[in-house]
Parts: sequence; C-alpha cells; structure tokens
Amino acid sequence: SFKKSEGALLAQIEQTQTALITVHQFPDIDAIGSALALYIYLKSIGKEVIVWVAQSLDDTFDFLPNKIEIVHQIPASFNIDTIFVVDCSNLERVRDVSKLPIEDQTIVNIDHHPDNERFGHINYLKLVSSVGEMLTQFFINNNIPITSEMAICLYAAISFDTGRFAHSNVTATTLKLASSLVEYGASPVDIN
Repeated sequence: SFKKSEGALLAQIEQTQTALITVHQFPDIDAIGSALALYIYLKSIGKEVIVWVAQSLDDTFDFLPNKIEIVHQIPASFNIDTIFVVDCSNLERVRDVSKLPIEDQTIVNIDHHPDNERFGHINYLKLVSSVGEMLTQFFINNNIPITSEMAICLYAAISFDTGRFAHSNVTATTLKLASSLVEYGASPVDIN
C-alpha cells in the first residue's frame, strides 16, 4: 500500500549514507526539479549525494537552485548505497542505465506514471500530477522542513507537469500543495 511504501521510503532515507539520484532520458522540469529537491533535502540531513544525468541539460533548467551540482559522469570513487530513480516508469528510460553501478544497492522508484513497472526494492508510486506533488506531500506528511530552494524546485515540477495548472491531472490537493510551496518561498511569476 502507499502508506507502507511511504514508511519504507522514510526508513531507507534514514539509513542511506551515499545516494545517487537519476531521472528519465530527455528529462523535463518535473524530473529535474524533483531530483534537485530530493538532493537538497538529503544534503541537509548530512547524506553524501549526487544527481546524475547522462546527457547535458540546456539553459531552460538554469533557474533551478543547485542545477549546477548535477553531474554527467558518475565519479569512480563514489560508493553508492541507495539509487533514487525519479519520474521513470521503467529502468530502461534512464539514459546510459548500463553505467549505473547496480550491485547490491537499494533501488528506490519514485514515480507517478500509471504504467510503472515496480522495478524498485521500494516503489513509491502514486497517480498524481507529478513527482513534484508526491514529494511535496511526502515532506509535509513527515514534518520535513521545505526550504525556499526546495519549494522553487517542487513548484516548478508541479507547474510543468500540469501545464501551469491547466491539465486534467490538477486536483484540489495539487493546488493546496502548490499554495504551501508559495508560502515556503516559491514565486509563481518568477518560475513561470
């Protein structure tokens, strides 16, 4: 159940020491914004973490806090214990997935697509507008402080995947969570 997977995600975050976060190929702002929000949170609680995207990203992502931290090659010396795969219905959607050093790491699959293949050891899945919406709800449910940098990344993620709140995937909850992110420091006009 979703509640159970939320508990499993929280427990995995607690025991993680070194994490890699990755996203689908040709990533969009939901994928990158969500990955960066998760990155900022994990760093803030003392985890060693990288966001790895095999392809270079154009300047449409430059407004996202910490975008500069994204790496395009996995450092050889980086011993990963947890791999977070964000906004991906299956592992093949990760560009250069063969370069992921998957051995005995815990794979955490965080996604909102209905065709998700449940490829993770932990599958945190919900049919909502965006991964940005999922993570915002996760942080709020678990009393995790959302910094203004995280709020910008999450608001951008939700705004992008809802077509700026124009698509049928927008619910009352989507709008409530977006409203919370504005309170935490996301500026709708700047992000738009």
